[in-house]
Amino acid sequence: MTRLWRHRLAYIGIDSIASVVAFTTFNVLRYQLEEHYATFGSLLRYMAHPNTLLSLLGVVTLAMGVYWLSGYYNNPYAKSRLSDITTSLSSSTIIAVIVFLFVISDDVTPSTTHYLRLYGLLHLSWFLILYVGRVCVTRMLLRQFLSEEHKRRIVLISEGNIGDEVAQWLEHEGRMRIVARLPLCSDRELETNYTASYLKNYAQRLVREAQSKYADEVVIATTDCSFLLVSQLLYKLYILGIPIKLSPRSIPYVGLKLKVNTMLGEPLVDVTASNLSESAANIKWLVDRLSSALGLILLSPLFLYIAWRISRESEGGILYTQERIGLRGRPFIIYKFRSMYLDAEQTGPQLSSDQDPRVTPWGRVMRRYRLDELPQLWNVLIGDMSLVGPRPERSYYIRQLVDDAPQLFLLHNVRPGITSWAMVRYGYASTLEEMRERMAYDWLYYENMSLRLDIIVLFYTIQTIAKGLGK
Repeated sequence: MTRLWRHRLAYIGIDSIASVVAFTTFNVLRYQLEEHYATFGSLLRYMAHPNTLLSLLGVVTLAMGVYWLSGYYNNPYAKSRLSDITTSLSSSTIIAVIVFLFVISDDVTPSTTHYLRLYGLLHLSWFLILYVGRVCVTRMLLRQFLSEEHKRRIVLISEGNIGDEVAQWLEHEGRMRIVARLPLCSDRELETNYTASYLKNYAQRLVREAQSKYADEVVIATTDCSFLLVSQLLYKLYILGIPIKLSPRSIPYVGLKLKVNTMLGEPLVDVTASNLSESAANIKWLVDRLSSALGLILLSPLFLYIAWRISRESEGGILYTQERIGLRGRPFIIYKFRSMYLDAEQTGPQLSSDQDPRVTPWGRVMRRYRLDELPQLWNVLIGDMSLVGPRPERSYYIRQLVDDAPQLFLLHNVRPGITSWAMVRYGYASTLEEMRERMAYDWLYYENMSLRLDIIVLFYTIQTIAKGLGK
């Protein structure tokens, strides 16, 4: 078990205990206020009654779901007293309201004041018990972080004075220790040594070093390298699955909405974190899974009809599979209904156009109504994709685009989507130049990600499909 999961489980464990204690405390107070002793005879009988135990199980399960949706467990290292207060207060408010509506409101009480008293006791006791438990775990972990054994292991990739400054700040910060410091090849070195294999070997060396040191984070600090080189390295380092942070002086772009992890010392930009809040990310994940599963079930008759039309019209398989680049730059297999004739790309990767002769007559109908994209609901269900997100591209085209738009790697901080702002506002791209233009919409989506924006994109996608405005 990784250290991240040990710390995560510490919070999950204390929250489970706090939830049991909070609801049990409330039931004791409720027993006294509502004079249940007249019915049950004793507190023990009341607490051991099947209805009381079932309500305890249901409420604790509900509470754990609320905690998870709040995003509290996503990053156990980013905790503070303020975050503990705000998340505990918001979670306890939601739980208290739901319990009040489905549990307390059924009680026969003499007045509205009594209802409000019960709600106030539930809300206050739940918040205090939950907050105290979380503070205890946070303090325990903070003390651990100060010990050499539990400090976060940092691999620093740097050059020049900025590397020395960042190294000094990391050591002074107290909760981190540099386990390896590696030089970053400069643009001058690349002018004489650069080849694709050179960069690949250099990146593999960095990956091996980070893995051998069990690094928790990678920090890059440079002013002597172009951001193009840094972005190409980031593509290789993504496979580590750990935060990668850059000094702001390593990023020449102005106006990027990127997450900064501190206001003290050298602020570091986490280029592996999206702008979506932790709670919104969890809600988006849950909606993706539920809606994709429901969609696959409800649309299964349509799937059978489409499969029959494809097999009737041309030779070849029903589904078309292709490797695309997804979250953290990892390749995955995307599924589509086949809309082209067999062996349509014998000469290599080609972008589709309006009057593409490779597209079958039924394929044109599917593309107009985006029916060929429906099998990607399976990609959403297994976690490769999301309903809404930047469209995934092939590595062949990414290599050509990244030279002009090195910030393209940031789009891989989120799962690619079946539909996107770019698909709604721009549509399919037939040339590399059109792909560059369409990427501006993907970039806008990334910088303004929210559940509200996802709903808007889905609404316009449905409108596009209904009007048959797909390509």
